[in-house]
Amino acid sequence: MKLIPVLLMIFTLAWNVSKADEITDVEWLQGFLTVKYFHANATLASCTVFNSSNKPIGGGEMLVKGKVASLIISVPQKYRDSVDVYVTCEKVY
Repeated sequence: MKLIPVLLMIFTLAWNVSKADEITDVEWLQGFLTVKYFHANATLASCTVFNSSNKPIGGGEMLVKGKVASLIISVPQKYRDSVDVYVTCEKVY
């Protein structure tokens, strides 16, 4: 019966692994938006910040290191520390 806990542990570990193309963290840091983007085989990633009207208000590109791109994106003052923005990221190459 030791097989069931082992299978449960393997299933739990497999379930919690990041997807091949995923924003794993977004935080405000001193008025800048920091974004962590995971991609299994990207070399360069691009992220764009949008306001609640779906208009782009900031963006950037960063080399992927260890399968993660860490971007610091400047946004206009009126949006800083706002929850009314969202981020999209994609592999450039």
